[in-house]
Amino acid sequence: LRVEDMGFFKLDGGTGVDTLELSGNIDNNMSDPASNSFFDMSTLSNGAIENIEKLDLGLGTQKLSFDKFDILEMTGQTNTLIDNPTYQKGNVLVIEGDSTDEVELQAESNKTWASVATNQTVSGAGSFSVYQHGTDNIYVVIEDTIQKNGF
Repeated sequence: LRVEDMGFFKLDGGTGVDTLELSGNIDNNMSDPASNSFFDMSTLSNGAIENIEKLDLGLGTQKLSFDKFDILEMTGQTNTLIDNPTYQKGNVLVIEGDSTDEVELQAESNKTWASVATNQTVSGAGSFSVYQHGTDNIYVVIEDTIQKNGF
């Protein structure tokens, strides 16, 4: 699945392992990536994105912002993309991107996001860090090249 803005009604990955690519405004021949696209997941209605295991931040500079409720609504109960079985159960979202991308995890007043593992692989490749929301079974697995904000 691929979107260029938040103007969609509903995306449902269904069963299996599904990736949603967030690519900003890209022209028809995909040769001119837009810069500074901002995707604020909190602006979406409940259930707008379901059953997605991985977000790919695609071409251009992408900024993604979300909280634990966005992760709960977006993910299922299992994600086998991360190779370490410790982090496969629960609400787990994998995010891939590059050094021009940024992810912001919004904290609550009594719970924050904490790094619980580093140098993890996804589908046998890459270097990812795992962040957990408080003591909840909610994890975000972020590629190490991505800029992180808010945690």
